[in-house]
Amino acid sequence: MASKREYKVIWMEDRGSVEGALNQAVRGGFKIVGTTAQAIILEGKTKGKDKDDDEDDEDEEDKEDD
Repeated sequence: MASKREYKVIWMEDRGSVEGALNQAVRGGFKIVGTTAQAIILEGKTKGKDKDDDEDDEDEEDKEDD
């Protein structure tokens, strides 16, 4: 099963808002994966399971029972 990733983009408006947003994202498990002249791109692992993942797991269990 592939790991799921979540991405955030922080637009560089002014230094104060960027620093606060970066600090909050890092505390949430994100890391910087790229930058541009206007934005910082962050990547983190998703937390918890999606509803679709639960349904897929149930389908796989049904196949194993057959």
